Amino acid sequence: MPRSSFSAGEGRWRAEETATNLQLPRSFARNQPRTAALAAELRAAHPDDAGFVEAVLAHFTAQPFVYTLSPPALGANAVGFRRVAEAMVAQGVV
Repeated sequence: MPRSSFSAGEGRWRAEETATNLQLPRSFARNQPRTAALAAELRAAHPDDAGFVEAVLAHFTAQPFVYTLSPPALGANAVGFRRVAEAMVAQGVV
């Protein structure tokens, strides 16, 4: 598989690459059950992509999320740079 099939002139990805890039890790629902449940609930209520995105954005707007430069440790279920990098190496992406 090529590293990227993005066509800058056309501004789109191949459909199969898009589908691959949108997949969550197999362990996601087990490790992040509340997030997976919220996503499933929002998707069930909004089967069209635009409606789903609007619902996700509305959720973020309605909640008191904050930005910090000093976050606490996230623990074993965190999806961080190291895990992403390890997965990319394991899949031969880099």
